[in-house]
Amino acid sequence: MGAVTPLLDRPEIAGVLEDPRLLHLAVETARGPHVTPTAYAVAGGRLWLVSSRNTVKVRTLRRHPRVSVLVRDGERSVVLSGTAEVLSPWGPGDAMRLARNPWWPRALAGYGLRNAALLGGYLVDAAGCTAGSLPHDRVLVGITPQRAMLIEDDQVVRVVGRWPSARRASSPQRRAGSVHRAVSLDGVPQRAAATVSASGGAALGWSTPSGPVVLPANSLEGGATVLVPAQALRVAGAADGDAACLSFDGGLALRPTRLAGAMLRGRESILSRRGALATVALDVERVSWWSGFRTGTVQIAARAARAAA
Repeated sequence: MGAVTPLLDRPEIAGVLEDPRLLHLAVETARGPHVTPTAYAVAGGRLWLVSSRNTVKVRTLRRHPRVSVLVRDGERSVVLSGTAEVLSPWGPGDAMRLARNPWWPRALAGYGLRNAALLGGYLVDAAGCTAGSLPHDRVLVGITPQRAMLIEDDQVVRVVGRWPSARRASSPQRRAGSVHRAVSLDGVPQRAAATVSASGGAALGWSTPSGPVVLPANSLEGGATVLVPAQALRVAGAADGDAACLSFDGGLALRPTRLAGAMLRGRESILSRRGALATVALDVERVSWWSGFRTGTVQIAARAARAAA
């Protein structure tokens, strides 16, 4: 990796990263962005994550290291874009990178201290772990941010680094009956489906030519339509019709068996921009879900919610 950037040391960014225990990580798969929540720590100008070497995100990062990160702290959010590196003793390439990186002992110790309660929960649930979830399977992921957005009260108040300009004008696509889009969650476990049904915060992943981006969003009526800071869409270079996803979760749980969430995946339509917010709807093609150690994907056809007659 290149020289460590001091971007995370900026007070306005460090202040947002200090308290939350979860971030949302976006990676770019062959079928579009993939956004999931994960615990983290900060050390040496990088964000550090721990994950199973067999997860989609780790397998993807080995081929496509460009990532985006969203950290939300109340009405403030930080969106970061950069590259990731996988460090582990599991292969010659990983081991060499591990040996060359002097920060990994401090990063691993910091992760353990920051997430001690979460790690304790994993030990409690260890008897129910699948093979890929056991502690020996862990790898360390270091993320070097190259640019950032600071968002407060739906306004982008600070842009750091060079973000791509919009590729084309994305005229809002106003479609009758499509302002609120619901989605059938048949085949999704109840706990995971409940995170989508509850109105509230979500993470919107979007594919752009410069890599994935993940933005703060608020769902409307628990469906596949969200409100997103309009200026953040412009800064990120998001365009109508791109591959996208919406990630929902129940927040931090200290026991892995109590974690649940779902990721709706498909293509986004920018329906309208009004003031500081844009209305964005997802044409859902499939839903990936997690509930405890169980995961799965089901093919789902999105349907437009119609007003009652």
